[in-house]
Amino acid sequence: MGTRLLLEGTDLAALMAHVREELGAGAKVVRAERVRTGGLVGFFAREHFELTVEVPEAPAPRPRASRADAAGIDALLEAADAADSGPPEVSTGSPAFADVLEQVRALVGDATPVPRPAPPEVLRAVQADKPTDLADRLAGLGVPARLLVDRPRTLFEALAAVPVAAAPERGPGSVLAVVGAPGDVDAVATLLAERLHLDAAAVVPAGTPTARPAVPRP
Repeated sequence: MGTRLLLEGTDLAALMAHVREELGAGAKVVRAERVRTGGLVGFFAREHFELTVEVPEAPAPRPRASRADAAGIDALLEAADAADSGPPEVSTGSPAFADVLEQVRALVGDATPVPRPAPPEVLRAVQADKPTDLADRLAGLGVPARLLVDRPRTLFEALAAVPVAAAPERGPGSVLAVVGAPGDVDAVATLLAERLHLDAAAVVPAGTPTARPAVPRP
């Protein structure tokens, strides 16, 4: 009985070539399997092939003929020549190998031709609509034009151009005027009085009496 070897690889054709070239014509494929390992629910699995090859043992050396058998050497040589004259048996041409090869082909399946990808479609460049400039939008909101001379691109740049407000006067007799909508100026004036530690009586409403609600006096 010969020695059996297990060969593994991802290319079936390369494995068959290795059997013929490295193990010789006497090697016989007795089993072929396609094995998948890993993956998730049958996807992304790794695939390889396993071939079980039987290699015949090397023939035992012929015993040297003794001198007593010298008379029969010619007959032995003729018998050996007659045995060698027949065509050598090649395992790859035997019916057993053909059956194994058919099983391997059934496992692998016919190779599906890969379609050649179509050339990429050349798209024409289309000029996109220019987005509204930030400076134009700020101007539409009422930001003074002198703050938009440098055409700010971000809101941070626009705010950096706003000058720092002067500190309010806090000396005796100083007057701070808060101008705006009635509800807004009342809230701002009250907050300023608290921040400056002034009495509530220091806040004096002004304007048309019908345009603002009455401010309760303490």
